[in-house]
Amino acid sequence: MTTSFFDQFGDELISPSNRMSIVKPSKAFVGKEVILLYFSAHWCPPQRQFTPTLIKLYHKIQRRHPHKRFEVVFCSLDYDRKNYHEHIKDMPWLCMPFQSALSRQMAKQYKAKGIPYLVIIDGRNHSVITTDGLSEIRNDQNGINFPWKPMTFQQIWPNKILTPASSLWKSSSSLWKSSTSRKTIDSSTLKDKYLMLYFSAHWCPPCRRLTTPRLSEFYTKMKANRDDFELVFISSDRNERSFREYFNTMTFCALPYILRETYKELVKIYQVKTIPTLVMLGPMQKNGQRPVINPNIRGFLDDGDTDAIQKEFPFHVPQYGSITRAALNDEKCVLLFHENGSRKEQAKVKEVIKQLATEIYNTKNNNDGDNMKFYWSLEHGVIGAKVRSILNMPSALISTIPAMILLDIPNNGAYYVSSETEISVESITQFIQSPGKRWQID
Repeated sequence: MTTSFFDQFGDELISPSNRMSIVKPSKAFVGKEVILLYFSAHWCPPQRQFTPTLIKLYHKIQRRHPHKRFEVVFCSLDYDRKNYHEHIKDMPWLCMPFQSALSRQMAKQYKAKGIPYLVIIDGRNHSVITTDGLSEIRNDQNGINFPWKPMTFQQIWPNKILTPASSLWKSSSSLWKSSTSRKTIDSSTLKDKYLMLYFSAHWCPPCRRLTTPRLSEFYTKMKANRDDFELVFISSDRNERSFREYFNTMTFCALPYILRETYKELVKIYQVKTIPTLVMLGPMQKNGQRPVINPNIRGFLDDGDTDAIQKEFPFHVPQYGSITRAALNDEKCVLLFHENGSRKEQAKVKEVIKQLATEIYNTKNNNDGDNMKFYWSLEHGVIGAKVRSILNMPSALISTIPAMILLDIPNNGAYYVSSETEISVESITQFIQSPGKRWQID
């Protein structure tokens, strides 16, 4: 077990079932095959239902799987000491001390955006098995599938997928009457290729009117220049008729609609919360998995013409760029707004951001300790306007001066506003180091 894994728990854990005795993390996890991190608080109503369920499961697993050595650690986010002790008194597992800063650091590290939240970790190599332990337990309250290790991509993915509908069937519905009429591609031919998964649905207006037509254009142009990738539509449609109608407008492949369980597994693995989402995966590895290159490359598609987009393939997660590419809910980032700036002023904004991202915060000078990202909002787009509204900023329609925001949604929706209107490496660096008053997203 690595020292860094020990360090995140500090010097001591508490055992409520053993008269609040102190246990050293280095001893607590010796020989443990599975470690569950349970983030919760007494003030959280859902935990009052889930904690008793977890306690019952804890005892069931001990009885039914005695060979599987595991431990649960409660990471308290309580604010009141009395409530904290009331919360842990019946817990049969180990607990972090009251108001431990390390609990909050781990909540951020494991992306606990809400509570209760349960992370399941492989005790041998400390890799995360799943961050959706709540769903796993709610669907398996007897722990039959404990520790709920996900299947590999190869195990989930079907042997065949459907070829582009628009090029084969056009608007003809007769060919859909028999599944034998549908042309397919053998998935084994895709193992060495990059794979893009397009989660979308006919009922989604932005998907149908904007993203899908643009994606079809992009796919056709990309295929004319390279053949080391494939794009597959993963339908969130409510019935097969809608799926057929929608798929007929696409130039790329699709997962057969009938494979609803495969769809559910893919949504869970890639944590697809909204559509449209476009996941970028690398070629198949020997272990049957495909590495996630970028959890959502939709922003690339919305930013620039399709010819320029091709040059950025395979679309690694950017350290900087347009706000349309930002995963704002998951990242700590600096946002620069200057929608009404001159071409020269906007070019300067881009150059400053590029310099910061590539020369400062990706080097030894990154004293912030976080993987800071940098984004600009220089056009009157939907995302920039929405962020301005949420942060109570002046509308881009009337704002003529640059605005600088440090946004940290993973930290309970925090953000900071700079009064600086001069955009430079120095002004942004100083703002990051001393951001000033913390504001909270409502």
